[in-house]
Amino acid sequence: MQAKSSQQIGLIEKLVKEKKVLLNKCEEFTKQLRMSDAKNNQNMQEAEMRFASEVKKLREQWAESEKQRREQFVESKTREIKETTIKGLEPELQRIMRKSKEDLAAKEREFNVILATEKENMMKNFEHKLQEQRSSL
Repeated sequence: MQAKSSQQIGLIEKLVKEKKVLLNKCEEFTKQLRMSDAKNNQNMQEAEMRFASEVKKLREQWAESEKQRREQFVESKTREIKETTIKGLEPELQRIMRKSKEDLAAKEREFNVILATEKENMMKNFEHKLQEQRSSL
């Protein structure tokens, strides 16, 4: 019995030693797991920061390209509106120019008539004075 109890105590001591070894292994695995979790969390935070930076950069690029696209659109529409306005006003401008030319031609004719009348009056007046001068001599 003594031998059996000493055998059982040896077995218990062996189990206790194995338990301590397993407990140390568990603690080591727990420690490694915590370190791995911390490293993963750090990697995740770094990835999130890179992602946030990339998103910010892409948004800025998109905003800039959108601004350029909008400016090109406004410039294109402005040019189109100007061309349309000019085409729309062209008949009115032609009419105004034609009327101005007609008015100018009418004024020139009127001026020429007045000039001819004045010239004729001056000639008559000159001839009248010339005859008076001849008469007085």
